[in-house]
Amino acid sequence: GGEPPAGVMVPPGDLEGLTSSLDALLDDPELRSALGEEARRRAVDRYSWEAMRSMMDPILEPWLSS
Repeated sequence: GGEPPAGVMVPPGDLEGLTSSLDALLDDPELRSALGEEARRRAVDRYSWEAMRSMMDPILEPWLSS
């Protein structure tokens, strides 16, 4: 389950893993596109004005209603 990946995780200091991941991204335009599309979808879903407002409304409601 879970969400599709939106990027590649490489442990800090793992230069071999970073190189391998970058090579895989350079060699696979479909993977780059899929990761980019998923990252954009998450950003829009989580950080749009509508999403931010629905998250902030309960926090601000006590001050706005007084």
